[in-house]
Amino acid sequence: MNSSWMRLVLVTGLVLSGQAQTTSNPPSTNTSPRAPLNRPPSPPDAPLPDLDSPSSAPGTTKSKVKRTLDRLTPNCADVVYHSCWSSPAPDPSAGLLDAEREAQRNREAGEIYYGDKNYRGSESRFREALRYEPADPVATFELAESLEKLGKKAEARDAYQTYLNILPNGPSAKGAKKALNRLPSSSSSGR
Repeated sequence: MNSSWMRLVLVTGLVLSGQAQTTSNPPSTNTSPRAPLNRPPSPPDAPLPDLDSPSSAPGTTKSKVKRTLDRLTPNCADVVYHSCWSSPAPDPSAGLLDAEREAQRNREAGEIYYGDKNYRGSESRFREALRYEPADPVATFELAESLEKLGKKAEARDAYQTYLNILPNGPSAKGAKKALNRLPSSSSSGR
């Protein structure tokens, strides 16, 4: 694999210097109007230069292509898996984590079910969202609403109380407090 990488660098250097032929035919002595090459092309079995040795300081004795290749060589790891150290690091805040993304997907599906008055489906989706993010206040409040619509008053009351524990002054805190006053407590229901 190392020799194929070296060949790629060599071919790239030839292409950049304009010395590579554009056809797949072997080198021949043609009478094209191009300027003659300063040196004959190396045979296919010629030894490749040692690129593992440290490069010397760029001087005026090296061609522009060789200086460019020397500058680029240490930055790339491999040809099959190309990774450059000079590339910017990925932004960790660019995407949501898998658990957050899954929780958001389930919460959105639960909201659709709730809007369609499919309270069993919304309950299932909000519980699934809470499985990925247990302290999600939006999913907790919406689960409580779904449970109340299904007539599961004790569970709904617990969910409203959980919402208030997570976010006591949140946007739905007023609704949760009203629901707690409206729903009977488990001790007064006679259970």
